[in-house]
Amino acid sequence: MPCILVVGLVGNFAFLITVVNVKTMKTDTNFYLINLALADTCFLAIAIGDKFFKYMMVGVPSYGNWFGTAGCVIIYSGAFISFFASLFLVTVVSFERYYAICKPFKHRASWHSKYTFMLIAACWITAIMLTCTLLPGFVPITYTCIIWPQEEQYLDFPVKVGNCSFVGFDVNNFNNTNIGTMVYTNLAQTIPFFFAMTTNTIFYIKIIHHMKKCAGNTSPTRTNSTKNLNRNSIKVRERLQKQVARMLVITGVVFFVCQAPYQFMCLSYVVQNLLHIEPIDAVHANLSEIVLWSCRLLLYVNSAVNPYIYNATNSRYRDALLTLAPCESIRRIRARIPSSRRNTNTTNEGQPQEEHAM
Repeated sequence: MPCILVVGLVGNFAFLITVVNVKTMKTDTNFYLINLALADTCFLAIAIGDKFFKYMMVGVPSYGNWFGTAGCVIIYSGAFISFFASLFLVTVVSFERYYAICKPFKHRASWHSKYTFMLIAACWITAIMLTCTLLPGFVPITYTCIIWPQEEQYLDFPVKVGNCSFVGFDVNNFNNTNIGTMVYTNLAQTIPFFFAMTTNTIFYIKIIHHMKKCAGNTSPTRTNSTKNLNRNSIKVRERLQKQVARMLVITGVVFFVCQAPYQFMCLSYVVQNLLHIEPIDAVHANLSEIVLWSCRLLLYVNSAVNPYIYNATNSRYRDALLTLAPCESIRRIRARIPSSRRNTNTTNEGQPQEEHAM
């Protein structure tokens, strides 16, 4: 997990620094992605950073919480706010790209940058409000006394460890589970997730279908609307739109693929608790724990890979990142880039009116 944390923080901070310092990267789409990077950074710092800190303090893997109820609230509320914000931001940016690509004339006539900021603010506010309703599900804290071996290496280990009793995952003690709270805390995250996944899938299908349709479309309407524009500029814009669309579709697919196993686990806990299905034995309980941690690892990976997806699928992001590298590195790397592609990107950077295509 520390490797995922380092890779994620480096990638997200590099993306944030690039967008802030490179003028051509200040576009509506990137404002969404900036907030997505912030949400991913917060999630990694809280979800992995908390566990890593506890391991460094104790020396053994532990769920322990030494900050009491306030620690439980901070850790879980921060993780849920980041999750909901990421979910809403991915959906909103998919809608904006669908609107820009499938309804370009309406988008240019009606869309304004202030709508972008309003939607981003709405994403964070909604995420905070939903998280506040989940507070009863992860506020309880229980303390466990631990008897360590009487050896010198264990002398500094704590004898009492606090655990945040998140009722949604109390699968081994059904008598102490609040069924109503458990059902709500799980469904409150799974229902928005599956609704967003369905909505985004529809957007992606429509975007891909429209791009394929336009690729072979030479209708008079399209010809008349662009006949006064430079042909090279048209090609540049179309190429950038395809790159951005492909980048966002891949980002969205990775997001939902990585999140889906965990959400299915949440649904399984709802069914398991409602039907009072207890683990058959310790082997099945341990297997459930392994599956849960595997799902969590996918969540961490998802928050770490987005900046690398941007650079792998979009040449403009790679070129923007290179502009912040040392001059010698830029010359060495740019020498490997075909001159035709460098000229194309340079042409686009010199056309401010095309920036909104991002």
